[in-house]
Amino acid sequence: MGPCLGLSRVSKEFRVEVLRALKAHPGVGVRELARLLDRPTMTVSLELRQLASEGAVLVRRRGAAKAHYLPGHEEPEPVPAQLVAVLDFVRRHGPVAQRDVKAAFATVPRSTVAHRLERLVAAGLIRERRQGRAVSYEAR
Repeated sequence: MGPCLGLSRVSKEFRVEVLRALKAHPGVGVRELARLLDRPTMTVSLELRQLASEGAVLVRRRGAAKAHYLPGHEEPEPVPAQLVAVLDFVRRHGPVAQRDVKAAFATVPRSTVAHRLERLVAAGLIRERRQGRAVSYEAR
């Protein structure tokens, strides 16, 4: 028998098991996946790390935990409630100046308001209009 090149048959079968489980349970953590596969957590963790380094698995942080997905099966990032609130304000009152949005969200720092407006413009949800130094925002 020649030297073993690449993964053993058992390793390949385990890899397929992990990928099938991720397809059936997108966003699962290591411990839960280990429980589903009835395997040691460290074994599953090492395999996930290897798959992630190869680009076969995506890892997204959820606080201190990590969620694992197959590419194309990941859940969309949650939209912060304050971002939705800024969008609603612009839709109801637009066109509005940044200072008007800042006044409506008095407890939010000016830089945070500016960042949220930039994110909404980048997402194509609102339009930015400049006239000299004045900038206004309106819903698309």
